[in-house]
Amino acid sequence: GLPHAPGRSPDFIKMAMESQDLSLAVIVNDVKIPQYAHEKNHRTYVEVDLEGPTSFKRHTVEETPWGPEPRNDPVTPYKIQVTNHTDSACWGRVLVDGKKMWYGRLGADGTRILDRIVTDGEERELVFCSPRYQKDLEESKE
Repeated sequence: GLPHAPGRSPDFIKMAMESQDLSLAVIVNDVKIPQYAHEKNHRTYVEVDLEGPTSFKRHTVEETPWGPEPRNDPVTPYKIQVTNHTDSACWGRVLVDGKKMWYGRLGADGTRILDRIVTDGEERELVFCSPRYQKDLEESKE
């Protein structure tokens, strides 16, 4: 299969690499942040400060069964760096919150920095955020 790295907000990101040929780093405030491996589920996580120097408040209105709920939550912008460590081109893909963010070819020893995602036809910057209400009512988004 293709190497891939699914991600998930808010203050952590899950990553799974199927190949050692590609690496993935999360960058906040131009610094690669540490990654932590979980012993039991073998996933990799990062921790992010939602009140850091690059954080800001984002105003949103969420629809709930009880009506609109205005929110003014902190968010922290981040970037994803994908690097090919081989001497030949390879293909990779990155998913954020289960949605395709990037799929493409990386040249030999190539690097790609990702900082935007298109969702529902709208381009948005990548941000970590606190959990929010989920429309399907089953549980809050992580």
